[in-house]
Amino acid sequence: MSSDGLEQALMTAAGQMKLTPKDQITFTGPFDQIKVVDLNMLNESKFRLAYKFRCTRPEGLKFRPGYGMVRPGKERIVKVRCLPITGNPPAKDRCTLVVVALSDDQKPAKGTKFWKDPDNPVKEMARYSIEVNCVWLTMIVQSTFGLSWLLPGLLLVAWIDPTSRLAEGTNEAVEVLTKCNELLNAKTSSWKVRMFWRQLLRLCAMANRYFDNHLIVLFCGSTKRYPVCKKVDEMLRQRISNISSEGRPAYIKTDNFAFGEDFSVHHFPALTYAVAGRLFHFTGVWSEEAVDRWMSQMLTSSVRLVDSTNFEEVRQRYATSVVLLYSQENELCAAYAGKWWDYVAKSVYDRKDIDFFKLECSGVNGFFVEQRFSIDCTTPCPQVVLVANNHIKMFPLSIYSRGAAAQIRHFIETEITNPEGWQELMAEPSDLEYLVFEMELALASRMQRPLYIVTGFTGGFGVIVLAVSIFWGLKGNAFTVPLRPVLPK
Repeated sequence: MSSDGLEQALMTAAGQMKLTPKDQITFTGPFDQIKVVDLNMLNESKFRLAYKFRCTRPEGLKFRPGYGMVRPGKERIVKVRCLPITGNPPAKDRCTLVVVALSDDQKPAKGTKFWKDPDNPVKEMARYSIEVNCVWLTMIVQSTFGLSWLLPGLLLVAWIDPTSRLAEGTNEAVEVLTKCNELLNAKTSSWKVRMFWRQLLRLCAMANRYFDNHLIVLFCGSTKRYPVCKKVDEMLRQRISNISSEGRPAYIKTDNFAFGEDFSVHHFPALTYAVAGRLFHFTGVWSEEAVDRWMSQMLTSSVRLVDSTNFEEVRQRYATSVVLLYSQENELCAAYAGKWWDYVAKSVYDRKDIDFFKLECSGVNGFFVEQRFSIDCTTPCPQVVLVANNHIKMFPLSIYSRGAAAQIRHFIETEITNPEGWQELMAEPSDLEYLVFEMELALASRMQRPLYIVTGFTGGFGVIVLAVSIFWGLKGNAFTVPLRPVLPK
């Protein structure tokens, strides 16, 4: 290929970086803590693409990694972080993604040297403009059915305490609310309105039923036009059928274009996973393998077990942990440590800096929690504890109410950065204290054995039976010696 042809090919390749979301990123308030949005970059060219981000507010917006390289056909997820904002957020920020295509024989310098080499300045080949918005949204809607709110791409209706903190919406949810009001208040009874109403009721009923559970929604469009959708549908059905009925998610497939557009699904096919009141959208390249990998990640349990032997190691390894304290002896309490806690952990899948654990409080573990946490695990049961920097903070509400997962997420988001209310962890019990506790536990176990009662009862009863037998035996012939007179010789 001539030098002119190669340069033209590189210029074309630089324009083949696909971004998801395409040209706009929205952060939703409150902004008293770090907000994170994933930006997916896919290299659809045949060349390596080097990239770098620029922003009008670099002190407030961070891209991680902010520069790097994406190989042909590969994708990279960049974490866009909005740092805490005091006062009113800026109305709009603009960021630019600069892309340079590299030929096969080109060996660029590593890191920032590639972009800052004065001897070989980089010739920019393509620019992508990204608009960043920071908005406040209120998603509470009063209805005759109670309180309801909209999440991205899906309407959820929940029966909860009106004083509870509701899950916050996103910019997409605002568009959905506007569209819903427009259609439901429409005077014309067109087929589209009737179809939307039927689909809406069906989806809301399923979402309401599985609000504290999980479900999968696949927007297919036409399977003839999108053959990959049929393959994904078959794969999802097969995967779901292999899951035990106890942990099996609900599954909805719709092929109605109007329905998808009304719910802010702007492309087909589209896949949404809803768990414990939160939604996650598949943003990768559509193929059976990619969707299968994504579903594996979303459906895999992320809860780890912890006990008195490894708690200190876990505490030092993980910066922030959320621990569920429960008792296996309490049947209702133990049930919440199963799939429900797993769903709560999955609903915070996007927070990679937070890890979920569960600790069963019986025997030595109960003694450990009482000494280390100053907590009685039995009342109430279970309890949720936030652990960070050798301090703990108790979740103050009951988890038995519907929608508790959303309250726990809000608790995590707000209390991590709140300096008040933290309690310092007590010292680790010594080996001697553990030994004394185990001896007391063994002694108490012996004292509670019913062996002594049974033995005493059996022994006493045996003595009585023996006495009666002797008494009646002496009166019988077997124990009677005939008396004979002693005659003189």
